[in-house]
Amino acid sequence: MLTAGLALAAGSAAACNPDAPVHPVLQDQPYDSIARKVLALQAETIVIARVLTQMDLTFEGADGDDRSSLPTYQFDVREGWKQIRSRRLTVDGYWIPCDLVVTPGSWFLMFLDGDRPLYLRSADDAQADLDALGDIEWFYTQGGELVRPDLVEAVPQSHQDPRGGEE
Repeated sequence: MLTAGLALAAGSAAACNPDAPVHPVLQDQPYDSIARKVLALQAETIVIARVLTQMDLTFEGADGDDRSSLPTYQFDVREGWKQIRSRRLTVDGYWIPCDLVVTPGSWFLMFLDGDRPLYLRSADDAQADLDALGDIEWFYTQGGELVRPDLVEAVPQSHQDPRGGEE
């Protein structure tokens, strides 16, 4: 019989995977503009997301043996390119390399294949990536509403309020 305990943590000693999977384009070479192009082509979606929380799951076996897994991270997706995805993203700690500092409130540019990260990059280091990706294709408002700027049309002149706003 297994029982599970759930604890929300601000940080954990084992909050990353020293053997996290590495995308083939990044094997033995640094991240550069070529790697960015390959990742952008292979990703189903690319998002900018903020870490909401880290959840540490501990499973205790029937014999009292504690078996802990890496933490799971909950992200708040704010904007992106390519396929639209839900606003909440859960990423298992297995995918988080130890060279990333993943703390609540930190922001990341994420190349995703479904919910599986192909590559995560701190948003602080991603200005060249953002420039290369261009204008966002969709975003979520503070209230959680999905907006696709390409579908938002300018309000025709006949529907404008003479005081400067919309009717």
